[in-house]
Amino acid sequence: MNSDLEERIDTLDLPYRTREDLKASLADRDITEEEFDKILEMIFFEYEKTRIEPCEAVGVVAAQSIGEPGTQMTMRTFHYAGVAEINVTLGLPRLIEIMDARREPSTPTMAVFLLEDWAFNRDRAREVSWQIEAAPLHEFGDITIDMEHMQVFVQLNKQVCDRRRIAVDEIIETAPRKIKEKRHFRDFEVEGDPKKASIVFTPKDRESYQNLFQLAEHVRNVIVQGIDDIERVVVRKEGGEYILYTEGSNLKDVF
Repeated sequence: MNSDLEERIDTLDLPYRTREDLKASLADRDITEEEFDKILEMIFFEYEKTRIEPCEAVGVVAAQSIGEPGTQMTMRTFHYAGVAEINVTLGLPRLIEIMDARREPSTPTMAVFLLEDWAFNRDRAREVSWQIEAAPLHEFGDITIDMEHMQVFVQLNKQVCDRRRIAVDEIIETAPRKIKEKRHFRDFEVEGDPKKASIVFTPKDRESYQNLFQLAEHVRNVIVQGIDDIERVVVRKEGGEYILYTEGSNLKDVF
């Protein structure tokens, strides 16, 4: 760019930063007067679009520019396909999360694509979903509180265990271990019988009903199959293949 064009840029009615950026952009370019005039025309066109009138209520305009589309987003949320199956934050609440730059979304989700051997077979896709979806102990049998003997008795349903592809021995081993590790409750003793498919939990303090009911709550909700962070999995067929949509996210454990 020659010195004549630089002098013309210095005389332009543009902000200082804009003029300097223009010089830097054209410094190593060999352009004609006609090309330069075309560039200026485009710059002034865009510049005029950004200008506002004095005393313009820019705050109100800015709020309206976000508020109106946000309202439309909220209305469209109710028409989202599959929203009844998976709890997903959409519309204005999701926009607020983005604007706040929140570290974690309130309802994280994942779309899990399966390998070919599983993607086209619904039964095999369902088996994978059972390995991912967090399943508490109460889904595998009946849990009763024996207040006379101060015990929590679990009778596992073998048919449910077989259908969910989990062994009774695995549940008997997993339940007490995860109550201690994940739920941080250790004041109990446990006795499991694989032949009868039963587990008996006994609080160490047999004089406290509070401890008994607290133990029963931990027993009911302890996760014995799947991944703790994945609360729900929906198997959906799209384009001929089955895809798993999760409510909750834990990519590392899914792999």
